[in-house]
Amino acid sequence: MIAPALADRAAEICPLLPPGSGLTWTYAEGSDFAVCYASAPGSKATVLGVYLGNEPNFDPTRATRVAAGHVAGKEVIWYRKDSAAEDESLARQTVIALNGRYIAHVWVNAATQAQLQQRLSILEHIAFRR
Repeated sequence: MIAPALADRAAEICPLLPPGSGLTWTYAEGSDFAVCYASAPGSKATVLGVYLGNEPNFDPTRATRVAAGHVAGKEVIWYRKDSAAEDESLARQTVIALNGRYIAHVWVNAATQAQLQQRLSILEHIAFRR
């Protein structure tokens, strides 16, 4: 069970999920960053993730572009996520500058094209809080 304080922080920091997404956030934080992990209720598998901070581990200049898309209404380029598990061969990631102060490293895990499209649709409609 998630600690109440972390659940409260998730509600304050993690992006708003669109109604009907069927996902919930879990939250972790470091000294100068936050990470939100979305999963289906009763599952520990992360289907979406969002790092919020200034130094993401992902460098798009070293990644393979796979598609254009949108996250929270912003145009993005999706890149292959090389660290994905074999059953998540369609995993994607991107970075977005937020308000000139923070960077969001966003990733999605998927094993099928249908999962990928459904999860990308959720990401198109999330709303960042800060």
